[in-house]
Amino acid sequence: MPVEFLSDEQAEAYGTFAEEPTRPELERFFFLDDVDRDLIALRRTEHHRLGFALQMCTVRYVGLFPEDQLAVPWSVVEHLAAQLDVEDPSVVKRYTERRQTLYDHAWEIRDAYGYHPYEDAGWGRWFRTFLHGRAWTHAEGPKALFDHAVGWLRRHRVLLQGVSVLARQVSEARKVAEKRLHATMVVDPVDDTYRRQMNRQLTVQESRHKLARDVCHGKRGTIHQAYRDGMEDQLGALGLVLNAIVRWTTKYIAVAVALHPLRDPDAPELDEDDDGGGQD
Repeated sequence: MPVEFLSDEQAEAYGTFAEEPTRPELERFFFLDDVDRDLIALRRTEHHRLGFALQMCTVRYVGLFPEDQLAVPWSVVEHLAAQLDVEDPSVVKRYTERRQTLYDHAWEIRDAYGYHPYEDAGWGRWFRTFLHGRAWTHAEGPKALFDHAVGWLRRHRVLLQGVSVLARQVSEARKVAEKRLHATMVVDPVDDTYRRQMNRQLTVQESRHKLARDVCHGKRGTIHQAYRDGMEDQLGALGLVLNAIVRWTTKYIAVAVALHPLRDPDAPELDEDDDGGGQD
């Protein structure tokens, strides 16, 4: 379903293979180590071993167990089949014949690798603490906060929920942060300095968001990839570039003002014949 701050395309890409994994991503998320192989070896048939490996690596990559286990790029299936010495990767299509097997394998993978359900009370509390803390301490838009939320869940192996559920939590966290900011900056019984500065500060933040869209000009100014750890590196790099632009512009304007100081509007006007030289 559409979400207010996500495009339809972004919402549909959530928790899926939005694009084919790169070679480094295949080696990172779809490499089978000895622990993986020992667990996979407990399956009796080739299609069960390959399907089990596919579920295991898919949840690492996208952060959840998708409904359609075969909705993956074929290069992923071939990469896993080669590691398992499965000559015909197409046997994986038989893996979905019995739905209960898929559910049983998903539970086994979850328990073996320590994945947590999104509804877990303890992890839910820690996630909300992160989300509200991030919303309060960082001046970023809802899409950026959403991406950081997905990154946190994936790092801590908390299985992703539906896109609308997570988007609603992000929106609520931002609303709480905005109310807290309003209470802190505006409702001040002693000093109303912040009250006068608030509109100017909001304008500055909107200008920063516009600059970010101009710098990240592809895909209408959004980081448009699947939700992977590397996205946080991209967002951090974008923030670094924005800070560099702002600092350079500030220093440039300061130098320009020093070389060409603005005239004091309260200074008296000079007569046309008075050129400051004291001559008739």
